[in-house]
Amino acid sequence: MRLPQPQYAFEKWITMTASLTVYTTSSCGPCRTLKRSLDDEQIAYTEVNVELDQEAAEWVMAANTGSRTVPTVKFPDGSALTNPSLQQVKAKLTSLGASAPA
Repeated sequence: MRLPQPQYAFEKWITMTASLTVYTTSSCGPCRTLKRSLDDEQIAYTEVNVELDQEAAEWVMAANTGSRTVPTVKFPDGSALTNPSLQQVKAKLTSLGASAPA
């Protein structure tokens, strides 16, 4: 079943950001900082703790040439950024066609 395409910039932003996955660990300071920034900007994401999910840990290692570096953010197109700033996340979402809500 195909979902209808978003008609408005806000709907597209929600659709794009809902597909963000943030890979973290429980003791990662930069992870907490990024999640707080995403929350402040109301950017939706799914958090996956790589300490509790071996498959996720393997994906992070593959995305980071063998290193389990977090935070690693997976975008809707399958690309990833490691330890990105909020500005880098927003820029990537914009490059994928999302527009921030007004």
